[in-house]
Amino acid sequence: MKKSLNLQWLLLLLVFFPASSHAASLSLFPSFGEYSVGERLPIGIYVQSTDNVLNAVSGVVSFPKDKLEVASVSKQKSIITFWVQGPSFLNNAGTISFEGIVFNPGYRGERGEIVTINFKVKKEGEATLKFSSGSALANDGLGTNILKDLGVAKFSFIAPLSPIPEVTDVPEIINENVPTDVPLESNINSYEQPTQKKINFEDLLGTELLKFVLLILLITLLILLVLLALKKSYNKAPNIHSIFEALKVTMKKEIIVFEKMRSIPEIVAEEKKVLNTLSKEIDKTEELVKREIEGINSTPK
Repeated sequence: MKKSLNLQWLLLLLVFFPASSHAASLSLFPSFGEYSVGERLPIGIYVQSTDNVLNAVSGVVSFPKDKLEVASVSKQKSIITFWVQGPSFLNNAGTISFEGIVFNPGYRGERGEIVTINFKVKKEGEATLKFSSGSALANDGLGTNILKDLGVAKFSFIAPLSPIPEVTDVPEIINENVPTDVPLESNINSYEQPTQKKINFEDLLGTELLKFVLLILLITLLILLVLLALKKSYNKAPNIHSIFEALKVTMKKEIIVFEKMRSIPEIVAEEKKVLNTLSKEIDKTEELVKREIEGINSTPK
């Protein structure tokens, strides 16, 4: 009789005070945080049932429609195998609804993802997301609702961060003294080592040779003028003879200079040709002077 009474009391305790380990819960993650206006806020809806196997879950989440709006819904990682409803959302009402089934053997675990809601922050202020209703049915053949806890999430929304201003209309600095089509390293080298002007010795030699040729022509012209004057002055033979001797000495010196000039290796063929021509002219002049001297000496005094 005493054992019968103890069994009855035990059954009453199990009926009216079920063990908390048999309970399930729905939660939101993240459940707090600070976000800026315009920022994305993904929130996952999760179920926890560590002791009992469940095979159905449903719920309705409410959110402040003036501060948040649903941009999209993701079911990629969901434990639900068959959706009875949704998940669906109404931005103008500020609600999200879902209802689904987990086929046998059901689900048991600490953090089973049901759905992820991607929100967009619309306005500054405080916002609270919570479950308006929910259920978690056990896979016990009776569909026992083992849901005990419904989670809440609270967030703070702040003004958007000021964007970094873009720098526009920057004046372009151009160095007019440096060519833009040459690499910078090349420019530096060219300015550190300025190009020196190369002296053209051939041009210089040609200039000096021209002066020398003009000088010889002037001397030759002077000799011819002297000869013309001598023809008119036969009565002054002794003085004329000494003058011609002096001219012969001068012409011999010029011939020596010509020979030295022709031996210079830098003189080109055209210049050698000019020197040879001048040498021949001087030789002719010398012969002419000799004849004139002989004519003067043969003239009766």
